[in-house]
Amino acid sequence: MNRITGILTSLLLTILLLPGGSNAQNSKPVMNAVRVTVPPKIDGNSLDSIWQVIPGNSDFLQIDPNPGKAPALKTEIKVAYTDDDIYFLFICYDPEPENIIAREMKYDGYTSGDDNVKLILDTFGDERNAYWLATNPLGVKNDALLSGRTYEEFNEDWDMIWDVASSISSDRWCAEIRIPFASLKFPKADEQVWGVNFLRGIRRLNQDVIWSGAVANGNFFDLTRAGELKGISRIERGNPVYILPFVNGGLEDMGGAKDSRFKAGLDVKYGISDAFTMDLTLNTDFAQVEADIAEINLTRFPLFLPEKRDFFLEGNKLFSFDLASGNTGYYSRVIGIDRGEGVPIIGGLKLTGSAGRLEAGILSVQTEGTTRKKTTNYLVSRAKYGILDNSYAGFIFSNVQSEDGFSRLGGVDLNFNFNDFLGDKNLIITSKLAGTLDGSNTTENLAGIVAIEYPNEILNIYSSYGFTQKNFDPKTGFIYRPGINEFVFYASFAPRFDNGWLRRFTFMPVEFDIQHEPGGRIVSYEYEIMPVSLLFESNDRVSFTYTKGYDSPDNDFTIFKNTLIKSGDYHSNSFGMNIFTSHSRPVFGTIGMEYGDFYGGKRFELESEVNAATSGNFGMTLGYRFNDISINDRRINTNEIFSRLKFTLNVNTASFLLVQWNNEIEELNFNFKINYKPTPGSDIYLVVNKILETPGGLRSKDLVIILKISWMFII
Repeated sequence: MNRITGILTSLLLTILLLPGGSNAQNSKPVMNAVRVTVPPKIDGNSLDSIWQVIPGNSDFLQIDPNPGKAPALKTEIKVAYTDDDIYFLFICYDPEPENIIAREMKYDGYTSGDDNVKLILDTFGDERNAYWLATNPLGVKNDALLSGRTYEEFNEDWDMIWDVASSISSDRWCAEIRIPFASLKFPKADEQVWGVNFLRGIRRLNQDVIWSGAVANGNFFDLTRAGELKGISRIERGNPVYILPFVNGGLEDMGGAKDSRFKAGLDVKYGISDAFTMDLTLNTDFAQVEADIAEINLTRFPLFLPEKRDFFLEGNKLFSFDLASGNTGYYSRVIGIDRGEGVPIIGGLKLTGSAGRLEAGILSVQTEGTTRKKTTNYLVSRAKYGILDNSYAGFIFSNVQSEDGFSRLGGVDLNFNFNDFLGDKNLIITSKLAGTLDGSNTTENLAGIVAIEYPNEILNIYSSYGFTQKNFDPKTGFIYRPGINEFVFYASFAPRFDNGWLRRFTFMPVEFDIQHEPGGRIVSYEYEIMPVSLLFESNDRVSFTYTKGYDSPDNDFTIFKNTLIKSGDYHSNSFGMNIFTSHSRPVFGTIGMEYGDFYGGKRFELESEVNAATSGNFGMTLGYRFNDISINDRRINTNEIFSRLKFTLNVNTASFLLVQWNNEIEELNFNFKINYKPTPGSDIYLVVNKILETPGGLRSKDLVIILKISWMFII
């Protein structure tokens, strides 16, 4: 351990001695907002008299596929504000409006497959945190919180109170956005200077144009390359309280036992300052949450399932603390869920926000007791303090407390983020160190990782080394593999082309992941090479892979249908192919195939997903996973199928149906939901969950019907 600590310390000291350099551009473009006394009508019409007297800005350049080159179509932005709201007008000129792609109407739907516009607002100018809004020609709402410079730091599950309207005319499509100042956090100042950026996606041309930062190694999430929004003065955020009471009632038939259900609760959101927001939840309910996709696990490790509950989703990225070997110090699904079953939540409190260079959050949740687990309090606190231009030092602390005892986690991390390395290249260096304590295990309870990334246009390199000692066990986290050290390295080369059919060629000569015990014994490794991946002008992509692996389980384990995998040494070779078609098509999808060795046998794997979005009203997804495995002188087949159907009446009314089945559980599961949004922030849900057993024919098993109403009051 002393050797590992020494390596971490030496590397951190080296990082601290790196030249600081300014990440900011020497001269940022400026967008000026104009104060108006009469606000424009939000109808998607650029001919409103208010907009006619406000100057526009059309300084857009391509960021994809040819960074820095002139766009194919003109885009113009105008910004206005009143005492209470800020307004944005996007004018997207297009001489062929009949070819505009617009098929997504669902709230928080996938807008990037359509013609779209996107907006980033960095109201504190810290170049690390921002609001992200997007819409399309149908006026769909999509919003998120952005923290960092990558999609991994992108929280699309957060929702804002705002308005948008779009329209298509003879030579353009337009989008008007209204954001109440009460929906934003910003510092108290007579004159506001915010970071801002705009992006337009022209889908039939597979072209994205950006207002600021149209450089080869940039991206829309990179706030250091955003421009500035000026001209906003003498505004107040206000201090509204958002009160969201809810009631739900319904019927359930579980294994023949029929019962009624009723529940009422309350959520409150209050801005305790210009920078920090408090969320309070009482008698929390997640009846409207979509069911998990039931996956067949063919590994000896647990499955990591995504969070879907609203209270935990907002701010989830802030609390994250990822480590090596797939382990993490914070995994919100351990709160209120025990062995796949829901545990009632009495209440919770969350405080999140940023002030100056500080970004911080505190989460406290109290769960009820069950027959398997006593009432428990979960406390998680996280903070990041900005250093240099776009880097931070942070810490995490968590405590799980019940009558059975406690479990605590403490950790620190450093992230150095440069976009002027070797001139204009990106370089990211991250280090983390954490430990746990539960009163019994006081040794070998640490985990840490050091990672260096060089994520750039042509050359992309990543390397990390981490360790997780055998007694490291955060009860607020997810431990995929304890007692293991991990080394990861990959490199890819991806030049661009502009020959009319090929957009990019990617060659990955190495992706290497080795897991070993602290003493040095290798327990598994995986080496992958991607000799070719082709991205076509149509945005379709095809890639081929070869993987060489090794695994050495110490104990026997079972997979599908009690198939036994014995301990021992297993070497493997496999070949794969993946095809991805462009989201701009009305029908698009993916298909992946792999064939090779599997624990002394052979395995063929097929995974496919087809999406159809023929209009703004209807959408469908069909997914299928199949494995044909020959092992231990027997042959097994796994089949998993799921389908999502979506019917959207308008941007405020939508219905969803999830149907899934696999031949391990052998249950046909229907999850149906209708969602109506009568006012911003309010929801009415009708949820039906039905399970049918399939062995020997269809037999009814469980049924749950719930009506949930939540209504937002702003005071």
